[in-house]
Amino acid sequence: MKGVLKKTASILLSASLLTGSWIGSVPANAQQTEETDEKIQQQFYVSVNGNDNGDGSQQNPFATVERARQAVDEVNDHMTGNIVVNIGAGDYYLDETIQFGTSDSGTNGYEVIYRSSDGIGKANLIGGEKISGWEKCDDTDVSLDLREEIKDKVYKVQLDPEKYNFNTMYVNDERAIMARTQNYEYDSNFPSAGGTYMWSAGGSATNLSYRSGDIDQHSIDGMVHAQERGEKEIAQVMCGQAEIGTGLQTQCRLAKSIPLLIDWIL
Repeated sequence: MKGVLKKTASILLSASLLTGSWIGSVPANAQQTEETDEKIQQQFYVSVNGNDNGDGSQQNPFATVERARQAVDEVNDHMTGNIVVNIGAGDYYLDETIQFGTSDSGTNGYEVIYRSSDGIGKANLIGGEKISGWEKCDDTDVSLDLREEIKDKVYKVQLDPEKYNFNTMYVNDERAIMARTQNYEYDSNFPSAGGTYMWSAGGSATNLSYRSGDIDQHSIDGMVHAQERGEKEIAQVMCGQAEIGTGLQTQCRLAKSIPLLIDWIL
């Protein structure tokens, strides 16, 4: 199972950097590719099996697009031909945003070209981080109020709370459903909410009260026991309604999210 935090983006087109701009381009035919290759000043290579301590050659490719960008910055001041960065097939996970500016662009009328060298869509820049170490829940988790009948359907992984604080995860390119109370049920009134909201009977962002019967006893016991254990991985979504214009508008905000041990129902 592959878990990825944040959104995934793919390199679908070759990309050219001109002065002050990023322009996507795809060779229209072999002749166009040959014409581009004739003007090449230098080529760099990036591979999922590369090493950023290499020289960026085809034999010793870089591991990241950011390292290739830095290499381009060293040789693009007085260009005598195009500079091409060939990004090999595979997934490239980004710890932070790759930033391009005018200093990364071509000079003297030449271009800096970043291209998926193995074909359109073969190289994927993923704006997130791959999470490994997943395992199925067991009887230990049942003792912590997980229902016995669903333990084989729930996976868990221990994350560093100093590093991770997130509320969206993708599993095999599909957005996962975070373990929640109440359980997921599609609601046409809130199609993007991941399930029906429970309406509180009163309270505040830190102390909510609910009507009798709105929450089952198992869920109540689980939350009480979590508080007694001092757990803080509860994400609370607050919603409110107001009369705006001709209709009733609903607005939601995340009131609290400190995920330490996160369970995802698949």
